[in-house]
Amino acid sequence: MKVVAVLTDPGDERRCAKRLRSNNSITRFLDRNFHPKRMHDFETARVGDCSSGRVKNRMENLESRKSTTSKDVKMVFVVMSEDDFSSKCRRAIKNLPDELEKDLRCGQIRRMHDNRTRSTSDDFVVIRLNRESQCTTSKLERKVLNTADFN
Repeated sequence: MKVVAVLTDPGDERRCAKRLRSNNSITRFLDRNFHPKRMHDFETARVGDCSSGRVKNRMENLESRKSTTSKDVKMVFVVMSEDDFSSKCRRAIKNLPDELEKDLRCGQIRRMHDNRTRSTSDDFVVIRLNRESQCTTSKLERKVLNTADFN
């Protein structure tokens, strides 16, 4: 399980989350050219105005710095404004991968990783935070589980 905190301009969180989920250019890039196995469990991408080019550049930069692991990967993007990214949020997001893997049953994780029967764009989950008060690991975990499709 890998998590990226996508930090955007204040007020741009909703638009940025929508772009990550539905912008054809970004989705194609994430499906075909992004290799999160090369990343740590938690990374931070400052994208500012969240344009397609900026998102791609930040993702390429994050994946290029790490060595490849053999671990299965499910990407979770947590989109929030840079103003809300406190040390409390950093800790909560950093703890998220371990909590998800601890609390999900093995079959659920496999389904989250299984992209043979679905389009590969289903291999990532995007959640949005619109204020710092939502920054607890348990609240983030609930948002991820509510967003992920286990069918």
